Amino acid sequence: MKALLGAALLAMAAASAHAVEGPIQAAMRSEMRRTTARLKMAGLGKPYFLSYRIRDSADISLSATFGALRAPYEARNRAAFVDLRLGGREFDQTHYVASGQWDYRPFSADMPLDDDVDALRYGLWSLTDKAYKNAAEKLAQKTAYKNAKHIVDKIADLSEEPVASFPQRAASVPSFDR
Repeated sequence: MKALLGAALLAMAAASAHAVEGPIQAAMRSEMRRTTARLKMAGLGKPYFLSYRIRDSADISLSATFGALRAPYEARNRAAFVDLRLGGREFDQTHYVASGQWDYRPFSADMPLDDDVDALRYGLWSLTDKAYKNAAEKLAQKTAYKNAKHIVDKIADLSEEPVASFPQRAASVPSFDR
């Protein structure tokens, strides 16, 4: 459990060693450290798996008629995704068939667009807290279902694989003469 969290932190550290750490990476690293060190409810323990992903996008749409710009559209979006698992590799809250949600998806939410580390950390903390509480509820439901149905098959919920990291630099948004 600690090895997986440690490996995730190590991968983040290695990935950022090649690039200057920006406010998004700083917020993610800080929240991951806080979560892995302190997030725990009585009787539940710490998450054994935690993953953060932030998608920062800019959309620009331009149309023109007879050389005149019409209806320019510009929008930015920043969304965070948290994948948090409670229990252990052999049995966690995912793949709970009775809930009708076999397709497990990370929690997601919009994030602040400014690069304020504290605001980003708060967004990640809030999303992580929701994911943790939901995971605790789903794990209890899955455990009760397994016990009530006398399920003895043991199929692992998460396989052990080498840590992979895919840091990507944001592409620059072209400027348009309006």
